[in-house]
Amino acid sequence: MMEDSAIDGLKHYEEAIKRDVMFDEIADKLVPKELLNGEEVSIIFRLSSNSKKMDYYLKQVLPTKNRGYALEFCEVLKEAGFRWIVDKIIPTRKDESTSKKRKSLPTEPKFKAATKNSENEDVVDAKRACAGSVENVAPAKIDHVNARETLSGDVKETKPEEMVVDGNLGVSKEMINIVSNDLYVLNGWVSLVHSLEMDSCLPQLRFEMALSPSSTTTIVTTLLKSWINMNPKKANLGALIQGLKESKFFFAASKLEDAFGTPQHGQ
Repeated sequence: MMEDSAIDGLKHYEEAIKRDVMFDEIADKLVPKELLNGEEVSIIFRLSSNSKKMDYYLKQVLPTKNRGYALEFCEVLKEAGFRWIVDKIIPTRKDESTSKKRKSLPTEPKFKAATKNSENEDVVDAKRACAGSVENVAPAKIDHVNARETLSGDVKETKPEEMVVDGNLGVSKEMINIVSNDLYVLNGWVSLVHSLEMDSCLPQLRFEMALSPSSTTTIVTTLLKSWINMNPKKANLGALIQGLKESKFFFAASKLEDAFGTPQHGQ
């Protein structure tokens, strides 16, 4: 009974959900409740706007989940701070008369079953990109199987003394290992994401954490490799130490300075 009411409410308030709920902020909360899997997120992350992401999720993904999906999704909305939407989706007893009136009024278009003809061009391109069957489609920032390799790329086996970026030592694998094994960094890695200005990667990293909660060391390694590959001209030892200090990871910064020297100011 409650589930049926929740399904009806989701349909009615679909536009409000698409407008106010950011998919990237709830993706990691959907995984533990089995409301989202890697293949689905690979498609959704390729869509060009939040509205398109939420539209695809609400119409093509959520209705395919096990019975009880609507109430589980409402729990996710509560956890993400959208209780006011949930209160509208699932009315209290005193609001039941309002709910009945709502059913008699014209509502938002009902969820449609997924068909090839009903999918817009963005969704078709996203699915084809995941399958690797279309040329000229940019590769995704994350792939649920090889996410770490896709997002991070690789760091060349180069001796630190041979790596120079903007007059400063480049970031070596040894440096990455030092940072990735620092307990303070492991407990507060999101702060380092902000300090290194890698916020665009945060949704993908959070999703990886949801899939493998015990892989924090790998997540930090992925973050640093991604930072190097996305910022080849400024990703150097000095910038890494500065980012660590901005995040108040002074112990890791000190270990880098002890091992590789203190970069000149401004480098």
